[in-house]
Amino acid sequence: MSSGTLRELGAQILRSLVRGVLAASDDSNEYYQRLQVRGLGGEVLSGVQHVQPYGLFANPEDGAQVLLFEVGGARDHVVGVSVSDERYRPKNVAKGDTGLHGKSYTAVRCKVDGTVEVEGGEGSVHITVDPLGNVTISGGTVSITGTSSVDIGAATTIDGKPFLAHTHPKPAGCAGGPATGGVS
Repeated sequence: MSSGTLRELGAQILRSLVRGVLAASDDSNEYYQRLQVRGLGGEVLSGVQHVQPYGLFANPEDGAQVLLFEVGGARDHVVGVSVSDERYRPKNVAKGDTGLHGKSYTAVRCKVDGTVEVEGGEGSVHITVDPLGNVTISGGTVSITGTSSVDIGAATTIDGKPFLAHTHPKPAGCAGGPATGGVS
């Protein structure tokens, strides 16, 4: 293959990658999400297939950046291979950290030290699992509901006091000592 042929092939590949701005999306198609993208010079591309990684999904906001690929260099077969929205991405991510995020500041972070963090919108809830398996849940109201039972084992504390040593004074007229915590 001559160097001129290689240069032309390289130029064709480079022309196959195009940036655009998302104008609209339609997620009602049974097989794939359709995008409408404004390309170079204001060109509008409609019905662009949004190729998403297996197991992940998103319906991006209008105005997001789209990387388009012309399959086989054909302008009539364009797919969106990546959509990114700098307006909502988490900032100051540590080297080696990865995660998922949504528009409303929700995120799942897999940190380089082995910690996994789940964050609700605007800090409403925060769940941390450290590398040793310790779990911390913080938020406004934390509810734990089981369909048949909720089992809490080990040394359980409530407001820093051991649950099994928790006592209530008996109401007047009741026999016996104070009522104790724990399961009867």
